[in-house]
Amino acid sequence: MIVRKVLILLLGINFLLLVLPLLMLLAADVLSEPLGLPTWPSDPLRLLGLPPAMLGIFLVAWSSHTLISRGRGAPLPLMPTQRLVTTGPYAYCRNPMALGELLYFTGLGILLASPAFLALTWLVFFPGRGGLPQARGGARARTALREGLPGLQTGGALPLAQAEALALK
Repeated sequence: MIVRKVLILLLGINFLLLVLPLLMLLAADVLSEPLGLPTWPSDPLRLLGLPPAMLGIFLVAWSSHTLISRGRGAPLPLMPTQRLVTTGPYAYCRNPMALGELLYFTGLGILLASPAFLALTWLVFFPGRGGLPQARGGARARTALREGLPGLQTGGALPLAQAEALALK
């Protein structure tokens, strides 16, 4: 079971950090010429992309660790979490994984000096809500958790089926 989780996480990390950025870079190169999009000039300005990219990687790693340790699953659909997680970065943000990915790709777009890469990031992969998809039950589930459900006594971990049932009430 642990070996399977590790393999799934390694595949997910490779996809997020290597495969998807390379595909986006290829698509950005294809789009840049027909649209006549410029690149940004000087190298020092490109370094402004480093903080959001590093913060994004940190947020994705922290979110993944929290999902594995508190949710008893992996952050990928192949091994979904077994418990609702409301601690760690999930105490501050509804979907820190998506926020981390958005920061990472935004920083990467600045580092690559590619307006087309940024456009793909913000308009295609994270449309509308800035990469923060709404959770099922959302506000009702959080309100129910704040009002003293048993999950709060166990450090904020509540069985997912129970949390979803409460959110639908």
